[in-house]
Amino acid sequence: MKERKAIVLSGLGGLVLPYARPFLAIALALLVSAGLILARGMNPITAYAAMLRGAFGSVAALANTGVRATPLLLGGLGVALGFKAGLLNVGAEGQIYAGGIAATAVGIFPLPVPPWLHLLLAVLAGFVGGALWGLIPAYLRAYRGVSEIVVTLMLNYVGIQLASFLVQEYAPLGEQGVFYPQSRLILPSAQLPILIKGTSLHSGIVLGLALGVFLHFVLRYTNFGFRTRMTGENPEAARYAGVNVPRQIFIVLLVACGLGGLAGTGEVIGLKLRLCERNTEGTRIGGRQGHQIRYGSQNGAERDV
Repeated sequence: MKERKAIVLSGLGGLVLPYARPFLAIALALLVSAGLILARGMNPITAYAAMLRGAFGSVAALANTGVRATPLLLGGLGVALGFKAGLLNVGAEGQIYAGGIAATAVGIFPLPVPPWLHLLLAVLAGFVGGALWGLIPAYLRAYRGVSEIVVTLMLNYVGIQLASFLVQEYAPLGEQGVFYPQSRLILPSAQLPILIKGTSLHSGIVLGLALGVFLHFVLRYTNFGFRTRMTGENPEAARYAGVNVPRQIFIVLLVACGLGGLAGTGEVIGLKLRLCERNTEGTRIGGRQGHQIRYGSQNGAERDV
């Protein structure tokens, strides 16, 4: 059998190609979509122009794009971190709910602390809530060899039902006398600041971007990042090099789940300002469906755009 030859680009080509791949993928997707639009007798340029105007055509459009991108960014960081360690975390939806529950539990109660500390505690609670939600899949994957795909996926439904229970009128977080189950309102001291007045764009987007840069440097330039990448690329070689692979998997999955918890935190204390019982629609970060999140209900306390 003939051995396949790999195409190696030396010099500038080898440097440019890895960074060009995402843009090539986008260009290919746009070309395929343009073909489908043409097949329907429509003008793809008109369609793409309308899409760009809707996303970037005004300050309100830009703000709305940032609001919708924030949970995708934070949850996507958790999924990406797992990928680096060879893990497929498809439980971001459950982690979003876990983080949202924890942030709500801190954000609805007055604390004898300054407002900035109350906000910080709510954010930290969201991260810890997501990380704690990942304890079971992390332990089972690291020390028992159980697939994290199955466990994290099943925990999504547990998270949905747990949130639904906690926002009922008789539950600890529930608001009394409301038509749709939801928690009490997040106190102003625990709400994320708005970046652009008159919009819903909150500082969760800044947190997501900062964490993205931070994770890049951690994965590229630290011992933890090196052990993570080695574990993902070749676990056997990592063991031979002295890496405690089970412990590395355990820690990485906990951190990844914590990032998923932050995605829920931003939705609760930055956008909806309360935890709501969600409808049955919605999607899962890291699953077969798209990276899109909807949290809460139409009658929640969402900040107006």
